[in-house]
Parts: sequence; structure tokens; C-alpha cells
Amino acid sequence: MDENSTLDALAGILEQLVENPLDFSLHVQHIRLAKSLEGMESEVISALEMLTNCFATGDEVWLELFDIKERSVNLDTVNGVEELLALYQRAEADYLSIPVLKRHIEFILSRYEHYAHGAVKPDGLGQLFSTEWTRAAIREIVNKGIGHITESHLLWDPLRDWELEILESSASEKQSLIDHMEAFFLERLGQPHARADNTFQAYSSFTTNYKPANQYESLLVSASKVKSRSTKAVERRDQYENALSRSQNSLEAFAHYIAYERRAKYPDLAMTSSIYERAISEAAKRKYLGELGAEEALRAFWMGYSDVLIDLFKRATRSVPECGEIWARYIRCIAGIASQSSLNLFTQACAVTQLLQNVEQLVTLILARAGFEKRLIDLGLSVPTGDSRLRLENYLTELYRFAGVPESSVAVWQSAAKHYKNSYLVWTSYTDLLINLDIGELISSISKTDRHDEARKVFSDVAVKNLDWPEAVWEAWSLFEHFHGSVEQIDTCLDKIEKAQYQVNMRRAKEAEKASHRAMQVVADSPSTIPVFETPVTSAATEDPMDIDPANKSRGTKRTAEHTPGEDSQKKIKLELPPAPLKRDRENSTVFVADIPHDVTENELTNMFEDCGTVREVKITKLISATVATVEFMDRESVPAALTKDKKRISGHEIAVHMAWQSTLYVTNFSESADDSYIRNLFGKYGTIFDVRWPSKKFKNTRRFCYVQYTSPICQLSAQASLELNGQELEPDRIINVLISNPGRKKERTDQDANDRELHVAGLSKQTTKDDLQKLFTKFGPVKDIRMAMDKDGKFRGFAFVEFENESQPFLKSSKNHARVALDANNHELKGRRMAITIADSRVKSTQRTFDIGRGLGRNAELASRSIRVKNLPANTQEGILQQMFEKLVSVKRLELFESINEAVVELESQADAGKLLLRPESITFNGVALELSEEAVAPHKQHAVGRAGTFVPRKTISKPRAGLGHKQKPVTPSNPGSNAPITSVNLGSTSGGKGQDDFRRLLGALNAKALFNLTGLVAMVTGGGTGIGYMIARGLAANGAKVYITGRRADVLQRVVDTTPKGDGGIYALPMDVTSKDSILQAKKEIEMKEGRLHILVNNAGQVGPTSPFLTDPDAPEVKDGESFGTALFKEDQRGWSDLYSINVFSIFFTTTAFLGLLEKGTKECKIPGYTSTVINITSISGIIKLAQDHVRLLVHRYMIAEAEAHLSVQFCYNSAKAAASHLTKMLSTELALKGIPVRVNSIAPGVYASEMTIDTISAEEVDRIGKGITPVPAKRDGSAEEMAATAVYLASRAGCYMNGQELIIDGGYCAVNPAVV
Repeated sequence: MDENSTLDALAGILEQLVENPLDFSLHVQHIRLAKSLEGMESEVISALEMLTNCFATGDEVWLELFDIKERSVNLDTVNGVEELLALYQRAEADYLSIPVLKRHIEFILSRYEHYAHGAVKPDGLGQLFSTEWTRAAIREIVNKGIGHITESHLLWDPLRDWELEILESSASEKQSLIDHMEAFFLERLGQPHARADNTFQAYSSFTTNYKPANQYESLLVSASKVKSRSTKAVERRDQYENALSRSQNSLEAFAHYIAYERRAKYPDLAMTSSIYERAISEAAKRKYLGELGAEEALRAFWMGYSDVLIDLFKRATRSVPECGEIWARYIRCIAGIASQSSLNLFTQACAVTQLLQNVEQLVTLILARAGFEKRLIDLGLSVPTGDSRLRLENYLTELYRFAGVPESSVAVWQSAAKHYKNSYLVWTSYTDLLINLDIGELISSISKTDRHDEARKVFSDVAVKNLDWPEAVWEAWSLFEHFHGSVEQIDTCLDKIEKAQYQVNMRRAKEAEKASHRAMQVVADSPSTIPVFETPVTSAATEDPMDIDPANKSRGTKRTAEHTPGEDSQKKIKLELPPAPLKRDRENSTVFVADIPHDVTENELTNMFEDCGTVREVKITKLISATVATVEFMDRESVPAALTKDKKRISGHEIAVHMAWQSTLYVTNFSESADDSYIRNLFGKYGTIFDVRWPSKKFKNTRRFCYVQYTSPICQLSAQASLELNGQELEPDRIINVLISNPGRKKERTDQDANDRELHVAGLSKQTTKDDLQKLFTKFGPVKDIRMAMDKDGKFRGFAFVEFENESQPFLKSSKNHARVALDANNHELKGRRMAITIADSRVKSTQRTFDIGRGLGRNAELASRSIRVKNLPANTQEGILQQMFEKLVSVKRLELFESINEAVVELESQADAGKLLLRPESITFNGVALELSEEAVAPHKQHAVGRAGTFVPRKTISKPRAGLGHKQKPVTPSNPGSNAPITSVNLGSTSGGKGQDDFRRLLGALNAKALFNLTGLVAMVTGGGTGIGYMIARGLAANGAKVYITGRRADVLQRVVDTTPKGDGGIYALPMDVTSKDSILQAKKEIEMKEGRLHILVNNAGQVGPTSPFLTDPDAPEVKDGESFGTALFKEDQRGWSDLYSINVFSIFFTTTAFLGLLEKGTKECKIPGYTSTVINITSISGIIKLAQDHVRLLVHRYMIAEAEAHLSVQFCYNSAKAAASHLTKMLSTELALKGIPVRVNSIAPGVYASEMTIDTISAEEVDRIGKGITPVPAKRDGSAEEMAATAVYLASRAGCYMNGQELIIDGGYCAVNPAVV
């Protein structure tokens, strides 16, 4: 399938998932298609998250999500850590997975070590990663997998090692820790596990080191008794565990194992539960892989497990939602506890399309529901009122029509009409049936006229009833009479409809009056200190600048010529209240539209509501299970008409229309560190969140509130349920406020008119005093405070701020705004100067900003030096959320968003913070989009400038209000980004042509050797690692942090290496293996897989010399006198020797690499180093490159053996050709793995002359040339060192060599450069 076809298929899958989100096979196809496309990582992430949201999943999905999450979140922040911990909890709640649990333990221990070694722990983490918390957390994780007989040690052993480290390093409370460890060991010995002998040995070592010597024997005897009981439990299950191992965890073997546990005379509940968990996990994994019969087995395991533990149904329905039997058992289980929950379960089950399509599963579910209803009737309890959407009635009508008994359908609707007396839908459906039913379908006694008369009678009776939508019935009656009635009947119909309309309107008016009265009462009774604000969501352009209201609109802008200033010329002060400026009333002007088609467009919704009023904005949001929208009008008067669109249809779908604020919460007084994810996690448990709106902080950085809106007003229960958080103390001394966002209560907050209560008075004489202003403004209302602006010398600067008391009550018509009344004093003369009075604007920043004079920068330049411009912002970016993201990185003073150009400017506290962001080695991602950061340009120093490329315009660039004018200032908007463009480079040495930000990131990244060559956490295996070059490489890898397994046939040699390796390295471990035996290779693979689960580095080093032809070193030998002699002599070489040499030097590379390829691939996927891929390093030789048939020493080269070695020098066609084959095999493996998309690199190292054992230091230059036997001596005049060999291998194995693949590195001191070679 080509890329276009794959994209089309992916789009089709997404459409199907919208329709049917609980189709497991669709999710699997979605993931596989996303992974098959290059550059679609975001789609892969989305596919994985969709699957985990809808279904329980195994480690094949969760481990990949862990890798993604660890790369994306900042683990040095509280939110990052908590987010990852929550992800682990979700994963562990699905299935039992030892890899997931082990990964969780490793994460906790790594963070504990991180903070234990001096890293600063954020205050918000509290006790997280303390010793006590870490111990409790890991023990909880270990207990989840402790019942796994064969693999629980993978969880328990790390906890044991950590506890012992704590004990060894503890200087106080030593005895309590010893007692704790003793109980810890004894508890483990009593648990059935396959490695009980190892646990007992560890306990023996513990008692030797920490318990009195005279207690040693008695302690071990007691421990042995404890161990014997658990050992017997393991032995009883050995045959079943072995069967699982032989069959590679077949589901049939699990079924036999479970049957054994359930047949036991005294069943072990813990062991039975563990076997079920393992079986369910394996079945789920095979279901994900598409194995035939896995889904049925998974259902069977869950059903059997629910018989053992009844509190598992919630997990089971998440795992196999299509299983009707599970739902049926769940309903029966809780029927006696919560009847409403049983109904909810039935509704949830009916939402699963796969269940409804399977008759067997559906019948089981229906029987459970029917049995529940019967029990309710038997108990005399009330039954549900029915289905208001009349789906069953419609279905039964069609069924009667199909069966040829249409008269029965009339009775159905008659019964429904009696039950749903106020439903317009039932009455219109009933009359439609009477009108449209063919006469031939009725019994002969019923005529067409009779049917119409009956329909007319129904219309006449119901027209005056109190229906939920009478207009629909009136319209249907009118159309009926126009089609089938006479003129008189039409007139009669219209007269009755007119009367009914009058009655309905009167009733609605009374109801509205009562509702208004109740609302006024609520406003009067409720506290007036609830700070509800309007959440700004548009760009900076929508924020009004300072309002300077005209003093007298009828007079124009200039003073009349004949006007002469004087004491008697003061204006008459007007006390009328000017009209308040119009503001955006989002809550009262917005309706919520649900149940809309998934492919609906903005135009369709606009057309639907265009006759209701002018639409300001339509916002469509596609959720996993539904598509919803909000429609905002220009004014609130349009909303009542819009609400009549409820139950109208778009593309055949009946929509639901409600007021948006009914499902919206106003939340405030939460922690200052709370961000969007915190709020969503806090309120998400009550229902699906549609949106969280945050206020802009660019004018007031202390604003701390938000609006939480649920997906549908039908979910008002979600909003109501979440009110339980109101008044809760989520953290010490901070009580959160959670309220339904009632727009009518906005005016109640104490500071809602704070800006309207303060005046800015300019143009004052320097001799003006505070008493002068107090005397003047007191006549307009009670003055709360007067603030005189002073310079640094304490002299009055000529302007002041006057704040009035808050005495107005917005819901009383007699209230007055004193500040607005005082505006009529504008142009009033005080001490010979005319005042300019305007409403104060808190958004205008003072010109007296602090800046670093010592840097020699002006205010504009200093401001620009600590500001950055952010580009490439995603559409619909919320300013508040963007600021939250930056506040996690640096200290943000102010942020302003330019929505029209998808850019923002961030003002930081210092130039150091700006540099920290600009020089980050990692890019910053927001909502999945990589942001572009650049320096902010310096504004031009021109008095007439009205704007600049930056955001924060100094006051001097804005014309000040002049006395006597009182004009409204023009808003300051950012200029065209194209002009005066910001500096896009951080190259301070040049203004053009400099390097970009990415170059600085690469330059300033972690380029030190420790970062580049660190192998900590990686697992390596070196064949032939007990001696020579293999030993050099093993020591080098371990010294740089890798955990290294060395293999060979001589166990004593391997153990000697382990015993002599210095402590503190990554560690070297012996693993006997014969590379010429496939069985031995597989056994070694199983061992590493069991202990590590992955492999990152494979060094194929094992090799040997083989058949030789000694006569070639003697030019006078008779074997070389002619071709016949030469050929005959060579033909005598041992053919079996050739085969044996190729077996170890060539075949072993192929079979070892292919055996461990899966573990190597897993090593790549699980590695936390960015961009790292596992690697295979084959040790070849310059003998495979040089064209000469070199002499080789058949004995080990020791300095004291050189003379003897020279006697055995011989030419080796076999060895050299085998090494050449190994070199070419390297390139073939590299190419094929790359083409197949397997993320494993293959390279080789071709050494020159190296000492074959580490027991000697060097070989002299003469000896090197004698061994190498080239035409020209080795230019380096020495042999290679262990450091050079180890360093080359470390380079290829580390992050530094991750870009090298399919290459052969020659380290021969220049030998091949001066001798005939193929390179």
C-alpha cells in the first residue's frame, strides 16, 4: 500500500472510530497504519492514547507511551512528575504486567537517587521521593506482582537491593532498620517464588553481616522452615509453570493451570488471583496481536475471575466491553445495592456496537435487565417512566406494519399518548400514523374520512394542552387541514391555534416573571464578594485601551472662541449617570449545541441559527464520543429564539440546544501552582470536560480563576456533582471556591467596577494639595483614597488618582457610579489649571519601570533585552495556558498574545531568563507544535510612533490626555511584523547573516565526554569476553556504566574476570555460552531475557585461528617450486579445520545476532536516551582487508613465548578469508535491518596487532612487524593499547556513535595505509 492509500485508509479508520469508538479492531488498525507512515509520530501517540482511553491495554502499548511521556514532560516540575505517576497508575489498573511494574520501580528509584544526590526537589512534591514514601510506593508496586511465581523477583530484588543500601549508609536508627530488613526477608521467604534459594542465600548474608554470630544458626533454621512451606507450594505448581514455559505461555496451558487452582481442596485465593491476572494479561496481548481465539479466551478468563472476586467488573467491562455475560453479571451483582447504577450499566452496555451485533451476547444482557425489572416489580418499587424519544414505539410500529397488522400500531400510539401527555413528539407521531396509513392496510370498517376525522379530533384536543413544544403540533395541524380539510375546517383550525397561542404566551409570561423574581431573590440573598470575571479569549486587540470619556458630547472638541476662562466660567456639573460601555456578554449570549453530526460545518450551524440573531462565533469541538459546539450571538436577546431550535434536525440528526452557562463552573482560590492539567484532573472525574478557559494576566498578574465547562448541559449533573469541591481545603489554609457560573452574579463581586471607581486626574498645578482634590470630588460621592504622583525628590508631578467608595448596588436602579458622575468635572479649573479627568485604566503601565542603568541601556532596550518573541503558535491558543507553560521554565512578568499573526511576546524578570530560553538545547513544544523563539526588537526612539513590533509600548510613545479635551485614546496595536521585524538570531556579534538559535543550541548542548559516552542503564553482551580484545572491550563498556555479560566456554576464566573487576563500574557478569551451539545461544538469550528483558549492545568478538600452510614462509620450500606442487600442498589443509574456523569466526556472528535481535530491538524502544539505537559490534580483523596471506601465530603471544611463536608462523588463507566474510556479513546485516525498519545498527572493528592477553603491557615494534608480516612496517611502531580498543567500542556503543551504521573502523596504527589492502 503506497503512502496516499495509507493516508486514505487512516482517514477512513478515524471516521469509523468516531461512529464506533469501542471497536477494538479499529483501534489496532489505527495504530498500525499510523506506525506505517514516516513522520506521523503525533498520530501514533494519538492512536495509542485513544486505545488506552477506551480499552484496557497491556505493556505493548503502555511501555511505548511511557517512553513518549518521559520525553515530553519536565520531570523537574511537580506537574511533570505527577503526570507520569498517574500514567503508571492507569497502566497498572489495566492488566498485570511485570515490565510495567518494573519500569515504575525504576522510575521511582531514579528520581529518589536524583534528589538524594543533591538535586533540588520542588516544594510541591512534598513527601514524594522521601525514603519513607519511596519504600511504601515500591512495596505497593511489588505487592501487585508478588504472586507471579517465576518473575516476581524482578520486582522484589530491586527493592531488596535498595533497602540494603539504605541500611549500609544509615548512621542512625540502625537497629530499627535491621529489624525491618529481617521481617522483610522472612516475609519474602514465606511467599511462593521460584528463586527462593537465592532469597535464602541473601538472608544468610544479611544475618552474617548484621545479626549476632551466636544467633546465626537458629535464625537460619527458623527461616528454613518458613521457606520450606513456600517451596512446597512452588513444587506443587512446577508442572504447570513448566508447561507455560514450554508452550510460551499458551492460553490452553493457563486454562489447565486455573482449573488446577480451582479444584484444590483448600484454594489459595492469592495464587488463584495471580494466575487469572497472568492469563488475562497474556490473552489481552494475543488479542492485540490478532491471534484467533484470544478474544474468546479473554472473556472466559474474566468470567471465571469474577466468580473468585466480584469487585473486578469495572476492569472487566473495560477489557471486554463486547461481552454481554460480563455486563449481565455486573448488573446482577449491584442490583441489590444501587438500582440506578444497574440502569446506567445497561445504558453503557447498549452503547457498545459489537455487543448489539452479537445475538448471544445481547440476549444475555437483555435477560439480566429483564430480571432486574421483574425484581423491582416484585418489591413494589417504582419503574422508570420510559423512553422520551419513543424509539421502542417506532420500532414496534414498523414491526406491526411488516407483520401485516397495522391496526395494532394505532393502539401502540394511543397508549403512548396516555403515558406521555405533554410530549409534542408522541402526538405528532400519533397523528402522522392516522393520516398516512394506507386504507388498504386497515380493516374494511374504517374509512379514510373516519381516519381524518379522528386525526382532526386529536389535533383539536391537544392544541390547548400544556405541551413541551406546542408550536410543532400547531404547524402539523395547519398543514393537515390545508391538505385534507375544507375552508371552514381550515378557519376553525386557525382560530383555535390563535387562541392556544394567546394562552401559551400568557402562561410563559407568568413563568418568566416568576423566574425573574426568583433570580432577583437569589442575587439579593447571595454574598456579594464572589469575584466572577469575564474570561478574555480573544487577542490583545479586543482589550479596550484607556477609556477617556467626553465631558460634553454636544459641544464638540474645541472650546468656543467667546469662552473666557474665569472663576465664574466653570461648567455646571451634571449628575446624570452616563450609559455604561457595551461589553461582550459571553455567558448570556451563548448556547450549547449537542447531538450534532460529526461532520457538521460552521456554515450549517450558522444557517440554522441565522434567523435568531447575528452570530458572533461558532466553535465546533470533536470529542472521542461526540461532536459538540457553542454558538455565540452578538447580543443576549438572540438566545431565547435560539433555544427554540432544540430538537430540530441537521442532516437527519436531532440536535439539543441549551444555555451554555448551565454546565459551566466558576473556580477560584486554587493554588498558584495549579495549571490547566491540574484543573482538568481535578474536575475530569465528574464528567467529560469541554473546555477550560483561563483569564489573561497581561494587565493583572495575580488573577487566579478559571471557567470549567462540561461537554453538554445535559451533564448538569456533572457540574452539580463537582460542587462538592466547593469549600474543601485542598492544601493548608486555602479553600477552593467552586460555583455554577451564573452570569447574573457577575455584578456582585466587590471589584467588578473597581476600574470604574477610580479617576485619573491630570493637568494639575504643582501647588495642588490632597485637600484641594478631596474638597472638589467629595461633592460627587464619598472619596475612598487620593494618591498624588510624586517624583524621586518628593515633588508633585501634576497628576493624581481619585478612588470613590463602592456604595453602588448594581441590581438597584437608583444606584449611581460616583466616578462616572465626576467625569463632568473634566475641564474644571483648579488653581489656574484646567484638569483632564478620565476613568483610570489599570492596564496602562507606569513609565517609571525599573531597569538596569549599569548596562548602559535605555528603557526600551532594557525591556527588549528581557523579552522574547514567540512564533508559530497553534491556532486558538489561550493566553493564560501559554503563560502557564512558560512559567514552568522561567519567571514570567507579562505575556501578550497576537492571535491574528499567531505570535506572542513574553516579558521576563531578567535578561538571564531570556537567555536561558533562547539558548535552550531542546525546542519548546506547545499543543504539539514546536515554537520558534527569538529576541524582541528594540522600539525606535521616536515621539510620534504609535506602535512597534514589540508589545509593551512605553507611555511616552502614547500621546498624553490634554486638559480640556477628554478624548478617547486610540488603541495601541502591534505593527506589521513585516516592518521593524524582531531580531531572529541570538548572534550578538552580528546583525545579519549570523547563526540561528538552533546553531547555538547545538553549540551549547551537552558535548562533554561524560554525556556523549555515558552507557549507564545499558545492557551489553561480549562474546569471548574473558580474554584479550573481548576483555578490553568488556572493561571499557563497564567502566562507562554498562552492565556487561561476558560469554565463553571456560567458566573459570569468566569468573576470574568477574572477581578481579574493580567495584563501582557498571558491572561484569559471567554467562557461559558456546557461540558454535545454537542451543547454547538460545539458553543465554533466555537468561538475559529473564534477567534484563532487553539488550542494547552485542559485541561478537569470539574467534580463533585455523588451518595454516607453514611452507609459505620458506621461499626454498619444495611446495612452492611450481603450480602443481603449490596447489597439492594447499589442498592438504584440513577441511574440517576450515569448517570449524568459519563456524566460530563467521557463523557465530550470524546466529548470535539473529538470536538476540528481538532483545536488541526492545532495547532501542525502551531506551531513555534520545535518538539512541541498539548496536551490534563485530570484531573482524585487518587480515580480512589486507591482500597478503599473512603469517599468524598459532600460540598465544606472550613476551616469553616470542621465540617459540616465530617457529610456528604460518600463512592463513582460511583465517583471512573468514575475517573478510565477517566484514561483508556486517554490511549485509546493516543493510537488511535498515531496509526492514529494525532499529538496530551493525558496525565492525578491524583491529591490527594487539596483545591477545592482558597479562602483558606491550609488544615491541620489531615483534609487531614480525607478527603483522607486511611489506611495510607499521607506521605507529607499536601494538594497539587496551584503551584504544575499548574507546573505539565505547564510541560505537554510545550516543556519540548513533549515527554510524554499516561501517568498519580500522584501528591498526596505519598498517593498511602502507600495505596492499582493499580499502
